Amino acid sequence: MSYLLKESWCQDEKFHLAKDTLMQLINERAKLRYCYEKTRDEFEALYKRTLWHESEIEKVFETRRQLVRNLKLKLHLQQKEAFLLFRRETNMLKQSLIDVKTKIINTKLSQLAVDERECHETLKANKLVLRGITTMSERRLTQQVRDFESCMVHLVRSNQSQQKTFSLLIMKQGLRKRSIENQLSQISVKRPSLMSERKILESDYRSMQKQKSNTEEQLKLMTITRKTQKSSANEIKDSQIVESSLQEVRTSSANHQRLLQNKELKTRNLHNKLQGLKGNLRVYCRLRPLVTDEQESIGFNISDMEWNLKESITIYAGATGNNRIGKSVIKEQKTYTFHFDKVFSPFSTNTDIFREISPLIHCALEGTNVTIFAYGQTGSGKSFTMSKIDDGLISRSMDLLFNERNKDIRIFVQLIEIYNNKLFNLLEHKRNKPYEIRHNKTTRTTEVLGMDEIFVNSQEQIKEMLLKAEENKRTSATNINEKSSRSHTVFRFVFRSCETNCLISTLHLIDLAGSERISQSKVIGDRLKETQHINKSLSCLNYVVHSIHQNHHHIPYRNSKLTYLLQYSLEPSSKTLMFVNVNPNKLFFNETLTSLRFAEKVNNTKVISYNA
Repeated sequence: MSYLLKESWCQDEKFHLAKDTLMQLINERAKLRYCYEKTRDEFEALYKRTLWHESEIEKVFETRRQLVRNLKLKLHLQQKEAFLLFRRETNMLKQSLIDVKTKIINTKLSQLAVDERECHETLKANKLVLRGITTMSERRLTQQVRDFESCMVHLVRSNQSQQKTFSLLIMKQGLRKRSIENQLSQISVKRPSLMSERKILESDYRSMQKQKSNTEEQLKLMTITRKTQKSSANEIKDSQIVESSLQEVRTSSANHQRLLQNKELKTRNLHNKLQGLKGNLRVYCRLRPLVTDEQESIGFNISDMEWNLKESITIYAGATGNNRIGKSVIKEQKTYTFHFDKVFSPFSTNTDIFREISPLIHCALEGTNVTIFAYGQTGSGKSFTMSKIDDGLISRSMDLLFNERNKDIRIFVQLIEIYNNKLFNLLEHKRNKPYEIRHNKTTRTTEVLGMDEIFVNSQEQIKEMLLKAEENKRTSATNINEKSSRSHTVFRFVFRSCETNCLISTLHLIDLAGSERISQSKVIGDRLKETQHINKSLSCLNYVVHSIHQNHHHIPYRNSKLTYLLQYSLEPSSKTLMFVNVNPNKLFFNETLTSLRFAEKVNNTKVISYNA
């Protein structure tokens, strides 16, 4: 029983201990739950605070991003404004600098022109003084000659009188001789003594004749020496005066001539500098007016000179199309802008164009190789610009050459036709013989072998040659142009010195045949072959310009006779001008676009010298 009580007590103890431990555990659990709930609440609050902080940080970052964007926009706008301001200022500075340069050049040219006038006036005055001095000296010399002739006449007369007196003396001696002979005949007895007397008298007579001749010669010599001494003394004095005055005039004229040569050199240098500022390779654009048969024109806009000293032309075509319903709607217009050295509107005349290119003709007279050629599609007005008989660039250039050339320069002409990639002489009716090209690498000159250079000395002669070349030129009708040129025409003018016949410079005026699409022209047979050769030569020209633009070491000049002939015309020492003629007809918009792109590429090309 006691054992059971102990055991129950032990079990109660264990129960109480278990209960206490359970209560402790419950309390601990409650505490832990409380801590858990507290920590959970704190964690939730902390999580909410972190979320709130994250949102605040996100807001701060967003405001910062917005501020950065605003600052970047402001900075970009300020940079753009500064760039525009800088560009305007640079443009204004460039324009002002160009204006100042042109003003300085114009003032120098005007001063040089005034100095040239003064030199010409002084030369005229010196020439007048020389003429006066020479006329005075001629008058004095003629007077001296007259005096000398009068003295000679007087001497002749005096000699004649002396001859008469001596002839009288001779007659008297002859009478005396006769009387002596009579006496000898009468007194033959006294002959020996008389013969001796006769010999003595004859000897006396001979001595008297000798004395007479000696006295005559002495008289002549004395009179001549006296007159010559007097005249020589006067002539020496006059000649010394004339020579001194002539020497002064010569020195002054030499000084003035030297000054004039220096002024001419300065004007040439300034003219070359002005032409160099414009560029050795220039491109002018000409838009011809719309013909009455043509229906619709392309849209264009010509702007004045910009900051880069270029003029621009903007072209566009009002393209229309059909929608799904079938109604015509106007599509968005594409504009194309091209920059050139000069752009001529449809209202410009050949006179306006020649006014722009006349300085290049002066450069050719001064020793620079010049090439001017017209490029464009068929029917764009190239022959009207270059080869018109009345006021084309070729005839006007010839008028300027004969009016402004120096007398020491001789002009030779060659009229060349490049037909199917072969060279022919346009002045020959039967052009069966093609010619070849030869380049001189040392002198950098071009020669057409076998073709004669015709010397011309009048404008009428050149006009006759131009008419003959126009008659012999190969033309035919196509679907695009009624009178289409089927060959390239090269008018080559060679300037040589009159004294040494050395080459001074060459001038090439080229009327290129127009490019055309076979699908539009619909040519067949010989016309098709001609079109293929024309398009090939123009594409070779395009490829040569592209190679120069890309600074290729090898330039394919030999691919075509046209480019091979123009090899030394694309050098830095020469000047080249390209006319791109534009057809305003809307049907040929793509051809116009191609021509303008090629011309702009030429305008952006920098000419570099190569070792050929």
